[in-house]
Amino acid sequence: MYIYYADMRGRDENLSKLSGRSTTPGSAFAMSLLQYALGKSYGLPITEISVTHTGRPFLTGYENIHYSLSHSRGHIFCVVADWLVGADIEPVTRHVKTSLIDQLTTEGEREDFDFISLWTLRESYFKVKGGDLRTLRFSRDGGRITPPTDDVFCRLYEPNSDTVAAICSVRDCFAENIETVPAAELMR
Repeated sequence: MYIYYADMRGRDENLSKLSGRSTTPGSAFAMSLLQYALGKSYGLPITEISVTHTGRPFLTGYENIHYSLSHSRGHIFCVVADWLVGADIEPVTRHVKTSLIDQLTTEGEREDFDFISLWTLRESYFKVKGGDLRTLRFSRDGGRITPPTDDVFCRLYEPNSDTVAAICSVRDCFAENIETVPAAELMR
């Protein structure tokens, strides 16, 4: 597993090396980070991206290489691995109404996680297994994260002091380090 992060806040996405797969802000930088990650981790250029019947994107011709991208408010996160992975990143300053937190979480979850960490876990798990984001339940047991099913493993990361990220994986094999990629590497 290889993990990459880039802080693209304040950068002009029109200058991104690649175009995005959508018009969502951050998509072009996410694709550029994926290109960087594939080159660095596997020595591969980015190939055509296809989509499974469930909507999961994959690299055409390289179905054994899995990836997950996430972008939020200029923070770009990418994980590549030889097995199925899901990733999500969110700024820790994102404000969520208490009434919504109470509606979407259990008391146990609120004791075990702050809402942003829990939501990143749910999003990354969803990318691996699917489900209803509102009802996926997580807990902690002695510091270890327990996801909704026992065939997925999860970990939280802090790429910087402004963000929290989660990775869920079908293998209990997580990278310890996140490579921070300079913004210039993702721009023309």
